Amino acid sequence: MHPTVCELGPITVYSYGLLLATGFSVAIFLIIRKCKELNIDSQLIIDLSIWLLIGGVVGGRLLHVIVNLRYYLDSPLEIIMIQHGGLAYQGGLVLAVIFGWLFLKKKKISFLPLADLFIPYLALAQSIGRIGCFLNGCCYGKMTSSIIGMKFPQLSYSVYPTQLFYSFAWLIIFITLNLLYEKRHFAGQIFCLYFIFYALLRYLIDFLRGDLNRIWLGLNLTQIISLFFIVISICLYLWLRKNAKKSI
Repeated sequence: MHPTVCELGPITVYSYGLLLATGFSVAIFLIIRKCKELNIDSQLIIDLSIWLLIGGVVGGRLLHVIVNLRYYLDSPLEIIMIQHGGLAYQGGLVLAVIFGWLFLKKKKISFLPLADLFIPYLALAQSIGRIGCFLNGCCYGKMTSSIIGMKFPQLSYSVYPTQLFYSFAWLIIFITLNLLYEKRHFAGQIFCLYFIFYALLRYLIDFLRGDLNRIWLGLNLTQIISLFFIVISICLYLWLRKNAKKSI
């Protein structure tokens, strides 16, 4: 794998950080282009994106540190070394949504219509970001002797490249939600569908993960969180559809 892209004097460019930044930049570029078609203020989108990024990084790192608390208690300086990998996406997703909701509430702008617009591109950003996980060698799968198995430097055996499975899954989510966006019937529909699709695919792919501890009924923490996401998102979807004042 290639955790380091290049070194520019004292500056090291890490593949994980570079791909995260690339995914975020591509998503924002496409969102702004979409907003111009819908006559939505681009500056509002840029400001909102900054708050989403802050929430995503802080929330993602926080949950990752909590899950791996023993390691970070022994190596506290590693907490701030996000270039080495280690963002728990579910934590980042939740805090980014909270930050976005608070920002739009302050601006007195309805959250759900913009959430429907943003959320497909979040899946695209995650698809690109997972390639960074692959290059970094984190988030790998269980040992396998199959033809699709790959070796990572820190392992002496072949494993499933679950990072690439995630990347492909998020790309499919992005394409699907973009197709559904134009046919949505109520505000929040695409937002809810993203959480349902994401959580379902995360739950399934995580059975192939080799670096996560099983804590209950053979499930890891991210799978348990995914189940909560699915239940809450379905309930919210049904509630929004029932209470929708009119079709979009």
